[in-house]
Amino acid sequence: MKKINVITLLAAFFIVCNVGYCGTIAAPYQVGTWSGFRTAAVSYVSDAAYLPNLYSIGIPMFNGYGFKLTMFEIPNWNPPWPSVQAAAAQGHEVASLLMDHADLTTLNETQATWELSQSQIVIIRIPFNSRASDMWRCRLF
Repeated sequence: MKKINVITLLAAFFIVCNVGYCGTIAAPYQVGTWSGFRTAAVSYVSDAAYLPNLYSIGIPMFNGYGFKLTMFEIPNWNPPWPSVQAAAAQGHEVASLLMDHADLTTLNETQATWELSQSQIVIIRIPFNSRASDMWRCRLF
């Protein structure tokens, strides 16, 4: 798959997400640029699978400072879903990445679409007790 096709596929994915779900907020609600309508935010984004102590040490540390982070989960790497759910309940964001953390430049369009869409489907089906993954809860197709 050519690099331009991967970029086009990813751009289309994010456009569909923003148009298909995030643009459907009816009045009297407002869309805030940052949580709590703050003027700015600092994001710490983690590829959760690469941080073995994320849930036992990292989450309590971030909580202690009042910081939230976004955890990108890789479903086929068997994330600790109860720990992910507990972090989400504490206000941390859970996002889908890919099913296997594959290199999209080596996949054909069908394989890349499967990696993107299936990881999103898994995250959407996990019952979270918070607003976690709102930015990723959109329809791919």
